[in-house]
Amino acid sequence: MNLSLFPSLKSQICSALVAIVTAVTLNAQPTDEVVLNDMTNPTIISVKLTPKNGQKQWNSDYGIWEYVRGVEAIKKYPKDENVTIKILGDAVYQMYGETDYKYWKFRVISNEYLGMDAPSSEDLMAIVESDLPKFLSPYWYNRIIGELGSLYIADDPKFTWHTTNSMSFNVVAEYRARTSDIHVEDIVQPITVRLYRENEESEWNNFISTRGQQKSLNRAEYSRDEVKSMKTLAFLVEEKKAASIEVPDLKFESARDLALALSDKLVNGTPEEVEVFLLATLAPMHKVEGSEKQFSPFGQQTVSQLIQEAFTGKSTYREQFCEQPFVDEQRSSSKRVYLSGIGKRAKLQVACQQYGGGYVDGVKQEGSFKITTIQIYMAKKADDMEFFNSFSSRSKACPGE
Repeated sequence: MNLSLFPSLKSQICSALVAIVTAVTLNAQPTDEVVLNDMTNPTIISVKLTPKNGQKQWNSDYGIWEYVRGVEAIKKYPKDENVTIKILGDAVYQMYGETDYKYWKFRVISNEYLGMDAPSSEDLMAIVESDLPKFLSPYWYNRIIGELGSLYIADDPKFTWHTTNSMSFNVVAEYRARTSDIHVEDIVQPITVRLYRENEESEWNNFISTRGQQKSLNRAEYSRDEVKSMKTLAFLVEEKKAASIEVPDLKFESARDLALALSDKLVNGTPEEVEVFLLATLAPMHKVEGSEKQFSPFGQQTVSQLIQEAFTGKSTYREQFCEQPFVDEQRSSSKRVYLSGIGKRAKLQVACQQYGGGYVDGVKQEGSFKITTIQIYMAKKADDMEFFNSFSSRSKACPGE
């Protein structure tokens, strides 16, 4: 087309081209060369741009357009000449006055300290094994069947120092686990562990773990009862811890005798002695199935609440109860006993059932009483404290002691 024949059209096209060029010039984004130059300083050993191109984005916090370009830099670490810092981040440029982008800041995405020495494999595994519930997660800790098959540093451990006080690495756990009420599988589980410490001279004092994509093999189906009867890793570990506990063989022929024995232990014993006594006398519902030395969560709550009330607070059980407490005969029954403290200001209620006994010559035996519930009411009012403190001697509060 000969534009000379159409002077008006020629003028419109030229004006449009000028507008386009002007717009590009006014909104010109920083070139790669400009970004590299802005990212260079005496502390930087090397710098390069990431493969992904830069992008324009809106910063709603500042109400301004930005141009962001990915950068990877290697920086000197001033405390150790053998260590460098690999920094991934974005060079951020902000638009001012619709005419130009100006460098604003470098936004760090991640740091990696290169040249740091990793702890030995033995030390790393000792940290991991020091808290298996945390490492595996409480969920899997209670679903793994038996002991761990194996636990080891991954072939590609990917030792990464995020700071001089935090590093991560990969491990692999292999185990057999309950994956449903009727299924058990062999699992190979990669896990990334990240360690933390206070400073470069201190020991590692914390870690978190993140599970990767697990691999499951050899899925087998069992009955619900069979799966339920399988001993878990949590059960076995706790049994080992409790192995040194000597649980006495205590048998009580009446709920009254058992309640008085518990009260005596609360008056004269320690929290540890009370806990052992309850291991021997709490009903099966308070124990982990298959164990005589592990409290169930319900049992542990029962024990903890009793010990807290009896040994902590404004005054102790011994300060509120005599060795021979008052038994409320009118309210008590063959399976529930009500005890009162000094001045009847504190109460202990013990409910019991008979368990065991078996058969002798075909005759069912009564069995021994065990505690099903404990309710304790400690006096806590100011007037109560004044009352207990008013006795000049224990014999005045508890005649005969």
